[in-house]
Amino acid sequence: MKALLGLGDLVSNVNIPNHGAIANLPWDAVVEVNALFSRQGVQSVNAGPLPANILPLVARHVYNQENTLTAALTCDRTLGLTTFMNDPQVTLNWNQGKELFDTMLHNTCAYLPKEWNA
Repeated sequence: MKALLGLGDLVSNVNIPNHGAIANLPWDAVVEVNALFSRQGVQSVNAGPLPANILPLVARHVYNQENTLTAALTCDRTLGLTTFMNDPQVTLNWNQGKELFDTMLHNTCAYLPKEWNA
């Protein structure tokens, strides 16, 4: 807060829209990078591109997050399920994954838009 009030600059890590901080990730992806906090606001520090051997690991999560958001906003069950199954932490077969996904939707249906229950 002090930095944002102009009482001294501060560099710290923050989750922020990429806007070029990591050159080889999508512009609007949310990334965790160092940022300069100052009276002018919060500005990401250019981290450069991710190394080629790391990029596919991170990109998969970025695209899964984007697809999760799209599925949630559009109530797209198919996109939600395929994105869920694409998560590297999900090691279930298709039928088990679909059953778990359907169960999660059922158990949270009271909090979801009615289109998810169609």
